Order: sequence, then C-alpha cells, then structure tokens
Amino acid sequence: MAAPHRVLALALVPCLGFACNLLLGHEPGYWIGGDAGGAAGQGGQGVDMGAAAGRGGAAGSGGESSCPQACLEVGLPTEGLALWLAADHGVVAGQEGVHYWQDRSGRAHHAAQSVADARPRVLEAASGLPLVDFDGAGDHLRLPVGFASFAGAAFFLVAEADPNAGCAGILSFANGNYADDIEFGRHTPNLLYYEVLSDPVNGAADGFEAGRLLQASILHRADTTVELRIDGVITGTGQATLPAAVERTQNFVGKNTYMECPTTFDGRIGELLLYTRELSPEETDQVEEYLRGKWGLGP
Repeated sequence: MAAPHRVLALALVPCLGFACNLLLGHEPGYWIGGDAGGAAGQGGQGVDMGAAAGRGGAAGSGGESSCPQACLEVGLPTEGLALWLAADHGVVAGQEGVHYWQDRSGRAHHAAQSVADARPRVLEAASGLPLVDFDGAGDHLRLPVGFASFAGAAFFLVAEADPNAGCAGILSFANGNYADDIEFGRHTPNLLYYEVLSDPVNGAADGFEAGRLLQASILHRADTTVELRIDGVITGTGQATLPAAVERTQNFVGKNTYMECPTTFDGRIGELLLYTRELSPEETDQVEEYLRGKWGLGP
C-alpha cells in the first residue's frame, strides 16, 4: 500500500481578482498550475471562470490553454484531442474541494462541480505533483454537453485506486442509463473496463490494483477492436461498436449513469486525456511515454 497522502498546500497558489468570484460563498480558493495563471495575475494564459462555474461551460473572454501549443511543448499529438485534464494545471479548489478543472485541449470541455458535498479534494502524490481525490461516496465532476463525434477513440489515464470492491466509472458520456453511453472505469474484481452501449471489454482480474499509481490506456480502433493496457502492458482485448454520432448530455469524471454500477470512483486522478480518433502505435507511445515520464511510472 502506498504511503498516506497529505493535503496539498505548498503547490497551491491563492486565487486573485475575478477568479475568486467562482468560489461559492467567496471562501478562500486556489489555482493550481500555469494555465489559470493569467486570470490570477500570475502570468500565462487565463480563463474567464465565472461563466463556467458549476456547469463546465464554454470558456469566456479570458481565453484558455490551447493546443497545439501546449501539446507540442510536451510532445503530444494534437489532432482529435478532445479532453485533457491534468491535476497540476487549471484546478480551482477551495476549502470545500474542487470547483473547476480546466480542459487543456483547447476544446473548452472544462469539468466543474457546484455541489459542495460532491466535490473531490486535492492531495499530493509521492512525486510532489497534485492529484484530484474522489472519495467513492459521491464525489464527481460534470463535463459540458458534447462528445458526439468518434472515428475511433484513445483514452489515457494516470490514477491510483483505493481498495474498493464496487464498480465505478472514471470517465463517462451518455444520455441516460444505457443511452448512447461510452465509459471506462474500475470494475469487480479490480480490473480496468471499457464499454460502448452493451459491448464491454474487461482487463485482467486485479490488474487495476489498489494503492499504486498506474497509467492505463484504452485504444478503440476504427475496425472496432479494443485494447486495454496498464503501464504499457496489454491487460485485455475485445471488440466494441464505435460510438454513435450523437451529442451526449450526461458527461462525468468520477462516475457513470449505470444503475447497475452505482458507486463513484474511489481514488485519485493525476491526468486524463481523450482522443476521438484512432491513434497510431507511434502516437500511442508518445502519449504513454509523456505520462510515464511526468509521473515517474514504469516500465
């Protein structure tokens, strides 16, 4: 089991100016990372957080972190990148938890939570980087409406799960229970899973082990084949129909819409990326190498 985490303090930058208006009740709040720095007067590009608060809406007049610039700086493919959440960039957190998590992809798919009791917290990993901590008892963030176009898909995750026998979504797009759904998460018994409609693909039992920060990848190719990987090693394969071209309205980080899988994610997320197309083997290596290098993961 990993050493206990502690609440992140030193890496948080107090919010300044209009950014603090996002924080409900004007409680003390913090920016994490450079993307939000412009709005906080710390340099770099900023975002107009007021319009997005509590609903993950589109970025306002303040601008946002953009790809390809941000992607090229770390060697990520840019085409088809639809979501990029990194716990060390663009997180707005107060005493009641995370209000807002900025999407770095340039697509303005920002995640937010207006309900105090459902907000995840910010903790520190052994590496010193922050993690967004979900308690498994309701914490989640909502993403905006969208995610309609998929020519294949590639999901990448850095996360650590707490011991929990239940199943839980980590990233989910849907229009209700079993309606136009796409999701991945951690299922019983401690495995990585991916599902489109009624086509599930499961990884090996106990592959998504608890108490260890790991890097997971889900590669959904245009020929409908699916490959699940943990730390670069294949943990499951299968087939799933490509997601339908339909706008999705119930989109979440840390939960799903399945009545049969009611738990929210119990653990910490460091980084999450989604491409809405098939990536080449070389591009997949680029993303995985970036994540493993940044978070100090094997192999």
